[in-house]
Amino acid sequence: MRSHARRRTGQTKDPRKRAQQERSRATLEAIFDAMSVVIAEAGIDGFSVAEVARIANVGKASIYDYYPTRTALVSAWEERTIAKEMEKVSARVAEIIQAPPKFELSAIELVTMVVDGFARHAATYRYRERFDVRAKSAVADSPGEAAVAMFKTALVFAPSRARFRAMDLEVAARMITHAVLGLSYALAVTTLTDDDRKKHARELARMICQYLLVDCEDALFA
Repeated sequence: MRSHARRRTGQTKDPRKRAQQERSRATLEAIFDAMSVVIAEAGIDGFSVAEVARIANVGKASIYDYYPTRTALVSAWEERTIAKEMEKVSARVAEIIQAPPKFELSAIELVTMVVDGFARHAATYRYRERFDVRAKSAVADSPGEAAVAMFKTALVFAPSRARFRAMDLEVAARMITHAVLGLSYALAVTTLTDDDRKKHARELARMICQYLLVDCEDALFA
């Protein structure tokens, strides 16, 4: 058994395997970057896989090796673009933890960032009526779980923890995450003005703070 374990360990350190994995990652990044270009021009419903392959400088068959259907390809691209937006929010969370403003102001800023990110995404890639349901299922998976972990970290390290109601922060983070993502999806494809979207974001931030804090300062949301 030990010899098998050694062989398995050796396989994971095989330079050829690492090189292959790195090439695969680079190929996927090229494919997704090309998709962003093509979808921005043709829309989510009208893009050509062949054009994606041409811009990414890969064979069309290579794309289907990774994603055997168009649906799978779009789902993976949506998940990746959503994850990129959440990375920006995560970076801001880290900055806020280091030099925090009032909790209510942090909530307004972060909710607005997510709402604006999805609105920008919908406008850039021309979603017609709503985000595809595939994107919603993707968000519930890895990017969604990453967002839950991010918001939980923000709550755990919030300097204003003494203002929190007694609650399970894991549950709170999950509820906040899906409330924010749900509103962001709903607003992204509406005809609301930017000002109206910001009002919605501020009101959701107020609701989150009223849920979390024993002493929410409503005046900060005016």
